[in-house]
Amino acid sequence: MTLDHAVPLVAVDDVRATRGPAGELVVTATKRIEALDPYLPGHYPGRPIYPGVFVIETVYQAARQAVAQWSDSAPVALTAVRSARFSAALLPGDVLVARCVVFPAGASGELLVKARCQRDDGTAAATVVLELAGQGNRANPDGPR
Repeated sequence: MTLDHAVPLVAVDDVRATRGPAGELVVTATKRIEALDPYLPGHYPGRPIYPGVFVIETVYQAARQAVAQWSDSAPVALTAVRSARFSAALLPGDVLVARCVVFPAGASGELLVKARCQRDDGTAAATVVLELAGQGNRANPDGPR
C-alpha cells in the first residue's frame, strides 16, 4: 500500500469499500497481528497485544483510504475520537476485521465513521466512532478511481 501521508504504522492489510443504499460508504478492512511487528514486544511484555490506539488507527486508515477511493475531494483528516470501547484483546496470529460505515455528519463536509471490530474468530474486539474533516461525502458515480 502506498501512503500519501505519514503514519505511525501501516494499520491495514486490505480495504474494500462499497456504497450502501443511502449513499454511505460500507468499508471492511483487515489487519493481521504479527508477532514480529516491532511495536508488540513492548506492549505487555510476555503477553503482547495489539494496542487499542492502533485499533483506532486501523479504523482511521481504512476510512481514509475508502473516502479517497470513492470521492473527488481532498483527503480527510481525523478531527475527533468520539468513542472507543475495547472488549477483547487482539493477539499475535489474530486478524482484526474492522467493519465501518462512513457517512456525512454536517453541512461542511464532516464525516462520521462508526466501526465494529472483531477478531477473525468472530469475537467482538472493539467499537470505535470517529469524526473526519473534509469534503469526502460526494460520491464518485463511476465507483472507485
